[in-house]
Amino acid sequence: MSLSTKNKWNRKTSLWIIILAGADLLSKYVIFERGLEVPFIHPVINGFGAWSLPIATRILVAASIIITILLVVLYRKNYMSHRSFIFLFSGALGNLYDRLIFEGVRDRIQIGEFPVFNIADILITIGVLLLIMEYRKQSRAWRH
Repeated sequence: MSLSTKNKWNRKTSLWIIILAGADLLSKYVIFERGLEVPFIHPVINGFGAWSLPIATRILVAASIIITILLVVLYRKNYMSHRSFIFLFSGALGNLYDRLIFEGVRDRIQIGEFPVFNIADILITIGVLLLIMEYRKQSRAWRH
């Protein structure tokens, strides 16, 4: 499914990716390196996959690199919008950086019994939700 507009990687795209991925990495630095204590913040390095699934770090790094490259390819071929790409790519970069440097993702936000997560996870979730909304809108347009 190709979107109607041509996707171009430009300065604005790069700036948003730097801001969003930077916010994730900066918040991790403040929590993990500076020891900022805040309610519902529980720093932990998750050496596993999403929801702490037991998957080897090497496999997760390889999968993260492949997914990040795939995001760029899909974006350049117009299979996703500018907005969804920026959120997905920024979140993927934040978690990929952690996996490469710390051999796990630095998670820290704990709300109730929900698994611990981070800003990169929020960015990825927003990107997926935008992508779903875009495809639903596009599929409705095709039916009519």
